[in-house]
Amino acid sequence: MAREDSQFRIRLPAELKDALEEAALASGSSFNAEITERLARSFWPKSETDADRAPEILSKKISYLHQDYENAESAIEEILTAINKIKSQDYVSDEIRGFLIKRLAELENEKKEIDQKLRLLDFRRSYARD
Repeated sequence: MAREDSQFRIRLPAELKDALEEAALASGSSFNAEITERLARSFWPKSETDADRAPEILSKKISYLHQDYENAESAIEEILTAINKIKSQDYVSDEIRGFLIKRLAELENEKKEIDQKLRLLDFRRSYARD
C-alpha cells in the first residue's frame, strides 16, 4: 500500500452501508473516503464551516481517489499477468479466461471513473483556493 493508514473490519447494518454507498456515489468519492470524511467531521469543532475546510476535504478526497486508482492499476497488472500465463495453458477453461477478461474491463472502467473524479476534484480544489 502507498499509505500508512490503519485498516480494520467493521460491521454495519445493511441500510447504513447502502446509505453510505449512495452518499459516496453522489459526492464522487470512494466508499472509504465517504466514511473517513464523515467520521472526521464528527470530531471537527462546530465553529469550523465546510467552506473553511473545503481545500482540506478536497485534498483528502483526491488522496483517497489516488489510492483507489493505484489499487485498480495494481489489480489490472495482476489480471494481465494471469491472462498471459494462462494463454498457453490448454487446461484453463474458456470460462476462466472470460472471467479474467471481463474483470479486466471492469477495472479499466473503474480506473477511468476514478480519473474523471480526480480531474473534477482537482478543478474544485483549484477553484476553492481562489
